[in-house]
Amino acid sequence: TFDGEIIHAIEYDNAQPYAGKTVLCVGAKPSGLDISREIGLVAKHVYLSDSACDKMQTFGNVSLMPRMQSVDENGVIHFSSPRSAEEHVADDIDAIVFCSGYDY
Repeated sequence: TFDGEIIHAIEYDNAQPYAGKTVLCVGAKPSGLDISREIGLVAKHVYLSDSACDKMQTFGNVSLMPRMQSVDENGVIHFSSPRSAEEHVADDIDAIVFCSGYDY
């Protein structure tokens, strides 16, 4: 189970609550790109999970990750792509933002 904060992009207002934290943004379409870029300015680290990504790529303090697959019993997030045998994990996430669109 994940014990940190979980919100949807509709609830996101600004990056300040994420200052110094590690954040997972799930979804790399417009809302995910915008929010991860904003949070990346103040966060310790941002993981941006994208179903089209095959392998982890890091740009500054933002890591583009394959699709988020699961959260295990210890709160560890697992990422993998069906096009790659490589699996990545993140055990340091403080908050998750589900970025499946904005509410205009």
